[in-house]
Amino acid sequence: MQNWTRQDSLAAQEQGWDAFEVWDSDMESLGYEIQRHDFKTTFVSDEAAREYVRERASRTSSRDALCHKAWVIVFQSKLTKQPKKRSKK
Repeated sequence: MQNWTRQDSLAAQEQGWDAFEVWDSDMESLGYEIQRHDFKTTFVSDEAAREYVRERASRTSSRDALCHKAWVIVFQSKLTKQPKKRSKK
């Protein structure tokens, strides 16, 4: 799996979004998500930021390499996430 670097993060933040690793209350990773950068006003919601990244990552003629990398990392993190085993009560 590709790594989301500090340089990638800084470049994404300049566009108003970033790829964040999300954790549950047990500190288990839930994978990566595209979210808006809260200190920028580029996007009104996380959904708007995700749509921006998805659209630019999926272009066939002028694909944005940073958006494509982020989209692949999010997708791969969801594929490799192992479901939690539930404890029996």
